[in-house]
Amino acid sequence: MARLRELDQRLRAYVDRLTPGLRREVEAALRKLQSRLSDDAILELLAGRGEFAIRQMTARLSVDLQGAVAVLSKVAAKSAQVAVAGLPQGVRASLNVTNPAAITASRQAARLVTNVSSETRSAIQQIVTRAFQEGIPPRQVQQLIRPLIGLTERQAKAVMRYRFETLVKRGLAPDKIATLADKYAAKLLKQRAELIARTEVIKASVDGQQAIWQQMQSQGVLPPQARQSWIVTFDDRLCSTCRPMDGRTAGIGGTFVTPRGTSTGPPLHPGCRCSISLATKSLSLTAPRRRVA
Repeated sequence: MARLRELDQRLRAYVDRLTPGLRREVEAALRKLQSRLSDDAILELLAGRGEFAIRQMTARLSVDLQGAVAVLSKVAAKSAQVAVAGLPQGVRASLNVTNPAAITASRQAARLVTNVSSETRSAIQQIVTRAFQEGIPPRQVQQLIRPLIGLTERQAKAVMRYRFETLVKRGLAPDKIATLADKYAAKLLKQRAELIARTEVIKASVDGQQAIWQQMQSQGVLPPQARQSWIVTFDDRLCSTCRPMDGRTAGIGGTFVTPRGTSTGPPLHPGCRCSISLATKSLSLTAPRRRVA
């Protein structure tokens, strides 16, 4: 058990080292998304053809996020190594596994593009609706929308409230309002990139371990009844949702019962810091028998 905890701590340290780079990659992709919002695309939005314009903007996200996907692939590969290192020496020697990084990368890319695209579409729709409600001229809407691209709907609404319910009511000059609102939007964009990075890096770690364990089962190294165990981080940041999950188990490839329903594993929520390991009893294994020609 002590060996598993040591390996888990090493994996967490590795994940923590890669997270800042992942955040930068995600933020860069979101800023590229902003740069592709042309004046013509904004006019399309205002003309009620927003879905087409937004899909044009997000079409290259899968390319822009390749740097982020590369980082996540490293995390998946490292977590797979950790999963194998936790096995008895005799079992490790007989194990023939493939690197799960490529599989995990494709999953991560699809999930990132889907999540960012859907959130972007929802946020832009809210911005346009609010702009019409406020009676803002199209030229001003162009200036208003661009800094909010890449934000979530909740974040975009927060910037809009700050602009109209705080800055405008204070009677500030238009240039000052724009500067302060854009600065706030940039801050929220960084926060979103950070949250995406921390969430996705945990998911990549879990995906890498689970992929290896499933390979082990297919080779007979792990028995069909082997189980995985949920691990939480006990500190002052531990939330009430994750706290009861510590030590809960599920079958390999199965689902955990959580306060939020069933889940294949961490992260349980954005920013979750939980991890998984093989349940201790699952390590009482023997190497698969080799066939004799």
